[in-house]
Amino acid sequence: NDIIITVTAHDTTITKDYKISVDRALNDSTDIRGINIKNGTINIPATVDASDPYKWYVTVPNSITEANSGNVIVTVAPGVASYDALATYTIPTVQLDTLNDDKTPVDNSVVIPVTAEDGTLKNYTLIITRTPSNVHKMTRVNSYANGSVTPTSFCLFEGTKTNCQLDVAVDTTTFTLEGILTDDKSSVTFTNGTITGNTYTMDSSTSTVIITGTVLAENGIDKTDYTIKVVRAKSSNNYLSDIKTNGNSSVMNTIDGFVNTENTYTVTVPGLQSNITISAETEDSKSKITSTDYSGTVGNTINFTKNLAYGNNTIKLMVEAENGLVNTYTITVVREKNIDPTISDIKVDGTTIDGYDKDTKTYSLNDVTYSTTSLQVQSIMSDSLQSSIDVAK
Repeated sequence: NDIIITVTAHDTTITKDYKISVDRALNDSTDIRGINIKNGTINIPATVDASDPYKWYVTVPNSITEANSGNVIVTVAPGVASYDALATYTIPTVQLDTLNDDKTPVDNSVVIPVTAEDGTLKNYTLIITRTPSNVHKMTRVNSYANGSVTPTSFCLFEGTKTNCQLDVAVDTTTFTLEGILTDDKSSVTFTNGTITGNTYTMDSSTSTVIITGTVLAENGIDKTDYTIKVVRAKSSNNYLSDIKTNGNSSVMNTIDGFVNTENTYTVTVPGLQSNITISAETEDSKSKITSTDYSGTVGNTINFTKNLAYGNNTIKLMVEAENGLVNTYTITVVREKNIDPTISDIKVDGTTIDGYDKDTKTYSLNDVTYSTTSLQVQSIMSDSLQSSIDVAK
């Protein structure tokens, strides 16, 4: 800065200039007056540490995920004169976290270097506390059945719904649940009242399991309970695993040619067999078997005896699957007509003939008196259904 002093002589013809050069020091101020975090149209002011003017503190909402030159505003101290050059600063980009593993707040440090006009450098530290999220929403539940490593089924929580039905396959015995959350900082805990965890079992008698999934926000306060109704598909298995009869035998044996997908069978029994016993069992314990010839308790097994008429006798076994589909097995029992033309007893005048045996065809009556002119012969058939008997003399 130069100051020029011009001196003019009395006669005004002579002048002389005097020059004073002033060298003013550069601004060495690195002071700041404030720090603000921009949140939309609102500025959130930081506060300075009472004992350290180079440390500032501010708490921001969870929606602010990073500090950068666009949202951190530093107000530097003004110069002595309005035209003085002011200090400059640089804002680094820092991602903001919320909580430590022990759930204490994270001190997100943003170091702001402030450089005065003369090059003097001071570092200010802004400690930002980011408020934990209050989001506690689950959008979907995946099921991994029977140890699968990929989802086998899922259900959705659409809109404001907090319940859904999760359909699993009929062969499901175990399943593991996975909650898909809007905020990855929230957590979900599943429980069915007695078991808390992600994996559950379904025994053969269980078709529905009700599970509650509680989603807890990162802040540890806000939460929502979701209800998942796990429904196993009903079995369509309406097959028999075995059919046994005592046809042509004194013991029960599997019916000849049995195959679970074959629905028609024929059993032939001798005419002397007046009834037949049928027993059967379903492949699936959840299916039921009935018959028009059975009046006992309905379950997945059956055992009954049917009286037989001569000729064809029809027996139907109806198997109803868990889902209501019915499969009918038909057994035709053919009772043959008797082919026994023998006599079980021959009586003459009321007395069995001496030495009678049904396999002996010839007999002699050698002691009939002369005075006997007639005999009463009574023949008793071995088969009471034998159609006729002829006596020749």
